[in-house]
This record gives sequence, C-alpha cells and structure tokens, in this order.
Amino acid sequence: MDRGGRQKRSLAQSSAAASSGAAPAAAAAAAAASSSSAAAAGGGSDESSKRQRLNDDLAQMDEDEEVLLAMESMASSLRKQLLMIEQTKAKAVEILMAKSLMPHEVANTNTQTKVQAIRRHFRVWREMMQTNSARSQLSIERATQKLDMIQQKMQALNEEDRLSLDSIAEALWLSDGDRIGVGGYIGFVDVVRSLSAVSCAFRSMAKNPAMHPIVEFETAPSIAVAQRWISSLSRTTTMKIHGPPAMPKLILLEATTTSLQSMTLTSPLLTDRQERQAETALNQLPQPDEPIIFEHLHAVKVDSTWQRIPHFRRYRFPLLRELTCRSENALQQWVPAAMGGLHSIHMLFDRGRGGHTFPKSLERIGNVMRHTPTAGTLRSLTGHVIFHGEQHFWAILQSRLTTIEMEMPHDNDRTPIAHTSFIQRLHGFRSQCLEPDAVEVYHAEVRRVDNGRPDEFRCEELAVGLPLVGSPVQLAGTHSTVQKLANMAAKVSLSPFKMPNDVTMAYELNTAVFSCAETLTVKVLPTSYFPYTHLPNQLVSRIPAMLPAVRTFDIDQGTMNSDRTYEGGLHSFVKELPSLDRLAVKMTMAVDSDESDEDQIVPIAVLPKAIRHLAPQQGRRITVATEVEIERVSNAWGVMHDPPSLPVRWGVYEGAGVGDMDMGVGDDVREVIDNRVRAIEIKVSYNQTEEHARQLYTELLQTSRQMFDQFASLQCISYVHKPKQRWGPVRALRQAATQANINLVGEKNGTIKFTPVRVLE
Repeated sequence: MDRGGRQKRSLAQSSAAASSGAAPAAAAAAAAASSSSAAAAGGGSDESSKRQRLNDDLAQMDEDEEVLLAMESMASSLRKQLLMIEQTKAKAVEILMAKSLMPHEVANTNTQTKVQAIRRHFRVWREMMQTNSARSQLSIERATQKLDMIQQKMQALNEEDRLSLDSIAEALWLSDGDRIGVGGYIGFVDVVRSLSAVSCAFRSMAKNPAMHPIVEFETAPSIAVAQRWISSLSRTTTMKIHGPPAMPKLILLEATTTSLQSMTLTSPLLTDRQERQAETALNQLPQPDEPIIFEHLHAVKVDSTWQRIPHFRRYRFPLLRELTCRSENALQQWVPAAMGGLHSIHMLFDRGRGGHTFPKSLERIGNVMRHTPTAGTLRSLTGHVIFHGEQHFWAILQSRLTTIEMEMPHDNDRTPIAHTSFIQRLHGFRSQCLEPDAVEVYHAEVRRVDNGRPDEFRCEELAVGLPLVGSPVQLAGTHSTVQKLANMAAKVSLSPFKMPNDVTMAYELNTAVFSCAETLTVKVLPTSYFPYTHLPNQLVSRIPAMLPAVRTFDIDQGTMNSDRTYEGGLHSFVKELPSLDRLAVKMTMAVDSDESDEDQIVPIAVLPKAIRHLAPQQGRRITVATEVEIERVSNAWGVMHDPPSLPVRWGVYEGAGVGDMDMGVGDDVREVIDNRVRAIEIKVSYNQTEEHARQLYTELLQTSRQMFDQFASLQCISYVHKPKQRWGPVRALRQAATQANINLVGEKNGTIKFTPVRVLE
C-alpha cells in the first residue's frame, strides 16, 4: 500500500477512537443539561475548548505518522539500492575475471575490432563509477546497463556477425497500399544498432591496405592523420594528388614507395603571387638524408609546382618509363631522376597567359637528355613539340623513335613546308631518328579553344605550299618525306606567282598526291610586289591526279584586277578540280572618299568572274560564295576610318553592267550557271547608313527574283551584312518577298536566305 493509503487508515482509526471515548461524556453532559438550564449555559463554553484541544491532538498525531512513514520509505529505498550495488558488484567481478582472460592480440581483424570496442566500453564504465555522481541510484542503474552491454559483447565475441533484422519475414517487413509493415515503425536508433556490424566491417576494410589500390585527394590532411594512413597505403599502385605540394601530401606519397606504379601530380594555374608563395613553401620543405627510391614507378604525370619535387626530396626512379609534363624545368628535374632511362615523353600544351602557347623545341629537349640514360632508351616523343630543322637533337639521340608528334612552324602567309631546305632537314630527321614503320603525326600551330576551359587546345591542320621554293637538288632522295607530307596535308596553299628560285622540275614533287587535302587556298599578291608569271607546268598538268579530294577552293584576290587573277594557270585549277563542291572568292574594294559626287555608287556582283572558268558539262553542282570588303580609308594624318556610306548597286556577274541582267553575261557564263551553280552565298562588310542599307536589301531581293526566274537550277541565295543590321531586314522585306514568290528565312547570325517558292513545291 502506498503512503497516502496508510495516512488515510491512521486518520480513520484515530477518529473512531475519539468517538468511542467521547460517548459517556456526551451522555453525562446531556443529563446535566436537562437538570439545570443555567448550568448548561455555563458548561457550553468549556465543551468548545475541549473540542479544540482534541482536534489539535489529532493533527499532531498525523504529522508524527508522516515522519515515520517517510523514514520507512527511505529505509526501503536504501535496502533496494544496496541490493542493486551488491548485484552490480558481483556482476562486475564476474565480467572483470572474463576480461582478464581476453587475448591482447587477435589474428582475425574483425575479432580484434570487437576486442577494442569492449575495452573502450570498459574505460567508459570505469569513468562512470569514479565520478562523484556515482552514488545516485540513476548512476548505478546506468552503470549496470553498461555492464550488461559489455557482457553481451563478450558473449558474442566469437560469434559471426549478422544483421538483427534478417530473421524478419519479408511479408511483415514490407509495406503495401493497405498496411504499413514493420519496417515503417523502426526507429533511427534501432536501425543504427542493427547496422553496427556493417560499420565494423567498413572500418576493417578501411584499414586493409588491399582496399586502396587507387588513392586520389586534393585537400591536404593534417600530419597526424597522414601518419595514421601510412600503413594502409602499403599496397597502393596509383596515386593522384591535386593542389600545390605540402608535407602531409608528401608523407602519403612517400608511404607508397614499395608499391606505387603510376602517379599524377597536378595543380591549377597559379598567379604570379601564388607561384612565389608555392616556391617559398617548397624551399622550406625538409630534405631527406638518403635518396627516396620508388621501386616500381613506371608512369608519371607532373604539372606546375610539382616539377621540382625530385630535386628537393631526392627522388630516384629505377623503372620510370613514361613521363608527361608541361615545361622544360620539369624535364630537367625528372629526366635525370629516371635511372633506367625513359621510353616515352609527352609534352602537355603550355597554359600560357593571354591565350598563347609555347611549344618545346627539339634542341632543348635534346640538351636535357644529354648524358642521361634516356638518350639511349627514348622511343616516343609526343605532345607540344616543334620542329625547326635542328640537327642537334639527332646528334644526341642514340635510339630510334617509334612514335613522333610535332608542330610544323609557320611563316606569315607561306608555310615553311613550301621550302625545299625545310623538307631536306625533315627528311634527315626521319632518316636518322625514326624507325622505318614509325607513327608520325605532324600538324600546324596550336591554338587555345575559347570555351572557358583552360586545357582545351586545337591543332591547326597541316598545310603544304605549292610551288616549292628552293633548289631541286635539295629534294633529291626525299621522295618518301614529300609523299608523307602530301598524305598528311589537309590544306594546300597555292601561290599564283613565281619566285626566281621556285622549283619547277623535281621528280619528288611530280609524283606527289595530296589524297587528304580538302581545301585549296590562293592569296593573290599585287604585281608590284612580285613579277607575275605562269605556274609550273608540272602542277597545272597534274591537277586531277595531284588534288583528287579538294572540295573547297578559296581565292583571296584582294585588290588585284580580276582580269589578271586567273592568268598563268590558276584558271586550270578552277576548271579541273574533280571533287570541287564550293568556290569562294574574297575581294577588297576601295571607295572614293570624295563625298561631293552624288552619283557615286558601289557596284557589287553576285557571282565572281571565277565561275567562267568552270567546266559547264563536267563536275558536280557547287556553291559559289562571294565576300566583298569595303576598304577603310585614311585621312590627312594617316588615321584609318570607315569609308563614306554610298548606295550599292547589284549586278549578276563581275564585270557586267550594273542593273542590266543581260549585259556582260555571255552564253558560256549562262551555261555554267545553269549546269554548275546550286547556291550562292554573299557577304558584304560595309558600314552604311540605314537608308542605304534598306536600299541594298531591297535591290538584292529584286536581283534574286530575276536570277531565280532566269536560272532554274539555282536553289538558294544567302546574304549576310557586317555589321549586323538592327532595324530588322527580315521583317521589312517579308511582304515584298511574298509578292515576289520568294521564301524569306532569317537566322541568328544575321544571315538571310532567299529561296524560290518553286523549290519548296
């Protein structure tokens, strides 16, 4: 019975006793009252005082009873706590005896993890019992619960780990649309407890060296953390480190000296200040007393501030075979450290500021290899390497290369591959340094791709210049090199003028076939610079056989008179290219700066004079592109400015009368347009006023309608104006185009396409 019940019972007993003792007194008082009313009136006050004293005595008895009950409850609680302490002590003695029998070292990694967990719980239990609050009942209960948990872990020390949720049937665990399974009621704590075995397994795997064959990190850990990971990286074969060098990174790197096979050390492009800070931090790194040898390392990719690490840390690489780096400083540090000699060197594209790239010359690479084992073992040289015709390199190289990739230098408008002396030096390099079946990749200059990514580069296509400049004697015996360049060239640059020392007769050139060249370019220079003569007959007579794959013919005639542009054999290329698909002509026009003449106009032809040299009955239908640039003029002080805005008048054919569709267009030209011209592209660069620009577009629409009516094979006329017009030419011409039965389409780049309605039908 609780304390409240006992108090109520005691009060009831006291009230009953008081009632039984007061009954005779009440009877006597009643008798006395009946005998005398005066006496009864005087005795009433005495009775009230007696009743008050009785109530006070009852209240005092209740307080004494509560004190006794409290003492009884305290004694009972202490007896229970003492009993709990005795039981806990007995259990502690039993568990401590079992703990003394536990082994200190266990071969099984999982069991060893459990032993460490038990000892950790013992330390926590010991702290719980030694605190000042250990005397409270709650602390004793918590300590007892900790002992129970320790006992359970000790009993399950040698048992196989399994999830406690495995025994639940799937039908009870899962939920469906009608009910919620047991899994829906599992709390977070229960789930974590059920996964404790999995956590222990992951910890065991994290400490296992076999689980870390590849390591990659960017943020350097603390030195203490790095030292704890040394034993776990003893079997790492590949390591990638990002960011500048730091001592924790070096600790982890050097922990893999006996197993590492490939490493990548990179860092982002740093500013000048960041480079100085990284250099200062690198100089402060301690140097080891003995060289650090990476026994199995065979491939390294190093970048930026990591290039000097072999010098500061005294690294040695007896089996290093492949090196990928970005600068010559990296070569100077890593090539001598390769004790067995390198087999492959790849030079990354240099991320210079300002969008420039800096190729590495063969001469400097040879100077680095001098007096090193690499000079006798190198088999592959690729990447951003440039060839200037140096003979110093193959004097140092003692082996022959099986793979070579190089950039061919450029010289303004004429490629050096147009010089016989350059081809002679390249042939000497191929003969002295390459295997007969070597893989060769040659390209033009390297340009950065402007897409926001610092490591995006594009190699320009290789171009060969014709005719060759130099002496035919220098080409003697170089047939294999000439044909190699011809097979790799994607462009051919033709010079329609003859230098005094142009090669006109050479067997090596007479048999060359440019099988992959799809673009033929011509830039006509003014005759005041070079005497104009005929192209060599060896070129003109072999056009179909020499250039079988050319699809685009670009002619930049500048300000040259069109009547003389195609003299001397150039017209033969326009006529005889077997795969021609696009003929593009670019011309520059000068406008008289005298604005006083109100009758001045700018005549522009839709079709250039080059089309008259097309074979009307041979070849596929082509696209003819005309680009006209109005030349800027200079004032009296030599300052260049835009020419005055003048109206433009359109003609069909270059040399024909302006505004007259028939004048100057003979039957031969009309036949060519009917049989060979599929589409026309026009581009005009002329800064005009809006009034003149509107007039230009209106007259072009009229000219397009007349050409569609006269030439049924013409499918499309495209026009683009620079600078881009903001007044909306498509919207302004829409109604007029509909009336002329022309479909008008505008594109985002400002191009307007005129298409006859008959083509759509």
